[in-house]
Amino acid sequence: MKTQADVIVIGAGPGGSAAARYLASEGFDVIALEKAHYPREKVCGDGLTPRAVKELQLIGLPTPREEGWIPNHGLRMVGGGHRLEFPWHDLDA
Repeated sequence: MKTQADVIVIGAGPGGSAAARYLASEGFDVIALEKAHYPREKVCGDGLTPRAVKELQLIGLPTPREEGWIPNHGLRMVGGGHRLEFPWHDLDA
């Protein structure tokens, strides 16, 4: 098991994984640590905002539809007998 690196990222969720991938692409020796076993349940992991998907694409990660990357057009919240829906804002940049 590798125990030394230039950078050790604690937590391999969306943010940690993106940081580790970006640093590795810049030439750093990176270890990403995660306490859970994959695949894992993650409440907020069933969808990403358009801005988050754009960031993934900016660091070179593909988001192909055939692998389950299905664009959504807004946010739906359901709870307490209520249902609210909001469209995503357009990304200008």
